[in-house]
Order: sequence, then C-alpha cells, then structure tokens
Amino acid sequence: MDYAQKLKEIFQQLLIENINTLVVEIDYYTEEKGFGIKGNTFNNEGLHLSYLDFDAEIVWNISDILIEWQNGIYEEQRWNKAIFTTYSDGHFEVKTWWDEDFQKELYPNG
Repeated sequence: MDYAQKLKEIFQQLLIENINTLVVEIDYYTEEKGFGIKGNTFNNEGLHLSYLDFDAEIVWNISDILIEWQNGIYEEQRWNKAIFTTYSDGHFEVKTWWDEDFQKELYPNG
C-alpha cells in the first residue's frame, strides 16, 4: 500500500490559490502511536505564507494512515520523523528517517 500517496491526496486538498508548496513535518512517537504535525505553506516564489493548522478531521485521517504505515513496515525501515513536500502541480516528495536522539529524548530509560 502506498501510504505516502494517501497522505499526498490529503495534503493536496489543503493547497489553495496562491499557495505553491505545502511542507508538512511529522514527528512520530512510535511506542505511543502518537504523532506531532506542523505545516507551512509557501507561494510560487518560495516565500513563507503561513503556518498550517490542521483541523480535527484531517488529523484523524492522517493518524489512521500513519498507524497503518508504522504497523506494516519492517524494523529496518522504521522512521520517527518525516517531511512531506507537496506542490500545486501534483508532484510530491517524502523523506523519512530514524532520529535516534529524538527517540532517546522521548524514552531516556529505553
């Protein structure tokens, strides 16, 4: 299943006129199955327009996809940080990685 594609479809709906790029940062707390989300929008010239506040329905949909994604991957593919960049032309990029310092900060006792 292409979870990144599902997220792209949600994020594409948030792009409106004069916004070219939406960058969404996700911090995923793997043990609690929780996450933090923040987003920013940029115009066609790359100038920052606004911080994006997600409404409850969008957060719920994102949560479902992230939980399914995390439950369906192998240990060596796990990630706890991600950046999704979605462009108004439909192109999108996904970068995921494991941030060991972030994980140790969350769980100092292992």
